Amino acid sequence: MKPSPRPYHHGHLRQALLSAAEVALETRGVQHLSLRELSRELGVSHASPQRHFATKQDLIDALAIMGFERLSSVVAHGAKAGSQDFNQRLTKAALAYVGFALKHPALFALMFEAKRRPEMLPELRTAVVAAFSHIPKILREGQEAGKIVAGDPDRLALTIGATLHGLVAVSIEGKVKGAALKAIVPETVQHLLNGLSTNKTAVTAGDATIICETMHQKGPTVAARRLTSRHSPSASVGVPRVGHTAGSNQLPPED
Repeated sequence: MKPSPRPYHHGHLRQALLSAAEVALETRGVQHLSLRELSRELGVSHASPQRHFATKQDLIDALAIMGFERLSSVVAHGAKAGSQDFNQRLTKAALAYVGFALKHPALFALMFEAKRRPEMLPELRTAVVAAFSHIPKILREGQEAGKIVAGDPDRLALTIGATLHGLVAVSIEGKVKGAALKAIVPETVQHLLNGLSTNKTAVTAGDATIICETMHQKGPTVAARRLTSRHSPSASVGVPRVGHTAGSNQLPPED
């Protein structure tokens, strides 16, 4: 039986190098990426990769572009229009974003490191713009429906993206304080939508204090519950809640 041809002779070397590099990235880290080692693993000469990647940085840039293209694809799938309303689509897009980050942590980190480089390649810039175009589009549709406050959708989406990125950053094995991000993300998106809604109670300085202190101490779910109780009918002006003096920023007792 004839041995299988080397990938390069079939025009697959570039993709084979990227696939092998992604595995090496997730298992050994970016500092251990080596074109020479990847060549050895693929059974090609050490000079062969230079036809596609002259340097290690070229390989890293290609991985980042590939990563943002894949991220764009999975978020677009979650955000696609259909019978879902924009709340559901935004939640699914957010879950797709977080899911990708948790599934490919090293690639995700590499992507954003490459994004911060001042000399970003045009191809990388295009991939980045595409990946972050889906959530602003959903918000724009919400604005057109009169459900989201006016403003630049890209700037509004920045708040959502930063929040999701922050959840990923503080999570340990996909959890925050023992709660899975899969459960936290929909709650978080709803809290953000409540803040962006055209039909809402204004957030006061006292609200901000409650949110910050409770998020730090107890997590987003308890923070949302306390903020909701603050604006419940029993919290109307002149009817202070038990354990909460009118005009005070003191946290109410836990449920």
